[in-house]
Amino acid sequence: MFIISLLVIFKVIPYVIGLVIVFGLALIFDGKAVKKMDWNLLVTFAAFFVFSGNI
Repeated sequence: MFIISLLVIFKVIPYVIGLVIVFGLALIFDGKAVKKMDWNLLVTFAAFFVFSGNI
């Protein structure tokens, strides 16, 4: 997943494809961790970065 993330950062693969692959692998290998994740915090950070990128 780390290598896929690096490929997304260096724009070798589109971010949507990388996101689907990484999320799918996370579900396959550790589904419990995905369920325990703090989704509110993740959405807050995403909204902050979108907001600050638009300023």
